[in-house]
Amino acid sequence: MQMKLSNVLQSFDSYSTEELQQFVQTLWEQGRHFEQVPVNVLPELKKYTHIPWMKVDCMLTKVVSKKQDGVTFAFDMFPPQSAAKAELHVHPLSDRMITVVEGTGHAFVKTATGDVATKSVGAGDVIVFPRGVPHAFWGSEEAPMSVNVILNPYIELENPLHTVCPVKARKLSHDPALKALCDAGDLERLSLMVQQLVATGDIALGERETMEWGDDIVEASRKVMDPEKTNWECQI
Repeated sequence: MQMKLSNVLQSFDSYSTEELQQFVQTLWEQGRHFEQVPVNVLPELKKYTHIPWMKVDCMLTKVVSKKQDGVTFAFDMFPPQSAAKAELHVHPLSDRMITVVEGTGHAFVKTATGDVATKSVGAGDVIVFPRGVPHAFWGSEEAPMSVNVILNPYIELENPLHTVCPVKARKLSHDPALKALCDAGDLERLSLMVQQLVATGDIALGERETMEWGDDIVEASRKVMDPEKTNWECQI
């Protein structure tokens, strides 16, 4: 089956987790880690104001929908550079298709050749990478950047393997230990492998630090759900 990026982004729930994993892997291996789609196909963030933001590490996030197989549609908001910068990290168990919907910022991702690719991104830019690939994002100097995220599959934020930080991520060599980590299917064996890699200093588990930025945005989004804190007058 021929899969086009714009079609996948709009109809991601029509594909299995295996199809999406192969699609993301193929694009990344072809050097198509940075792509673009027409802005008219982008999801509108304002349609989901009823879902509040929550703070997670160095970003805000809201989960919109999640299929039974774990494929998930969500939004993330990255702070401006002046407020916080995310460190390079990996998601060992989950592929990503990230589309900028509002604002501008910067994306960093390891390529299939082992280099670090960086790009200034804005609405319509798509960043594609499979599980286990180091990456980082942040907004422009003074303004945040909002993105739509297709996660394949969704891993609970509380899971210690949701995010792993390679100690030597900036060198981004082809680390066989990291490759083995991302290929492991048995969670018990994966957890043991992680403990061994942490002990040898090859990787570090992502620290669950919450940034100071974003409290006002989170509070404003929660007011939409709270009649006591919201002006419900209809304007016709």
